[in-house]
Amino acid sequence: MDPRAAAVRPPALDIIIPARGEGATLEACLDSIADDAGGLDLLVVVIVNGPDRGATLEAAARGHRRLDSAGVPVRIIEASSAGKASALNRGDAERRGCAAVYLDADVTLLPGTLTSLAGTLSGSAAVLAAPPLRLAPSRSPITRAFARVWSSLPAVAGDVVGAGCYGVSAAGRERWRDFPDLVADDAFVRSCFLKAERRLTDSGGFVVTFPDGARLIRTVSRWHAGNRQLRLLPPGRGGERRDPGAGPWRNLAHVVRRVDVWPNLPAYLYVRAAAALVAYRGSGSAWAPVRQPVPRGGTDTVEPTDV
Repeated sequence: MDPRAAAVRPPALDIIIPARGEGATLEACLDSIADDAGGLDLLVVVIVNGPDRGATLEAAARGHRRLDSAGVPVRIIEASSAGKASALNRGDAERRGCAAVYLDADVTLLPGTLTSLAGTLSGSAAVLAAPPLRLAPSRSPITRAFARVWSSLPAVAGDVVGAGCYGVSAAGRERWRDFPDLVADDAFVRSCFLKAERRLTDSGGFVVTFPDGARLIRTVSRWHAGNRQLRLLPPGRGGERRDPGAGPWRNLAHVVRRVDVWPNLPAYLYVRAAAALVAYRGSGSAWAPVRQPVPRGGTDTVEPTDV
């Protein structure tokens, strides 16, 4: 091959999107990929599984048309096996062997995200990367208060956990074989990389909206269940803990110093306590409750984690 041709080859990314019941959000997710696809060699794989697949398949078909018009190849797969891990593994079977991005169907990418991820993941090293997470403002004062405290915690800043969008280089994807049947796939992947191998990109981002009311409590209870599963596994790479949380004492010491978040602590502690009770009573689900579509307007910048 002509070395000059190799030098101008656009960066390649395979984007794996498991989807179950996200008919209201998947089309916006795929549209955001089409808007951000310029100059990249992309393959988008959408895996639809679980019950009530009709609306999700319709949304995938509409997004397919938009991606086609942007010159992005798409594969939509209807899988019979339930569960997010099963969907991720089915999507991995379609990969071309380049860097991969794992994207939840209920998030929206901001301009520049894919280019930044492609550049970060294009080398020969094993790398895990994620863009900044942009948290859309909530209508609920309890959700807003919870998010303010959550976004200030030590494990939220300066590290990669995923929480809806993360990518691995081609060498990084060799760190594990199949996705295990765990709630927290993003935290599991994080534990396969040393801190020095994890990168936060400096442009773009992805937008999510925390649910309100009982749905927020169910979502946080899923975090509890996922972290509990991770603690039962052997240590991750380099002996790192699988659970991405900073631990209650470090969190407490941090919050004590953050006078600005004190007014939000009652709501935060209420949600965490209620979620812990729900997680204790149940085993959690391998799928998070579907988030609301991202509202148009501003967002608050935080870093991703499930802590």
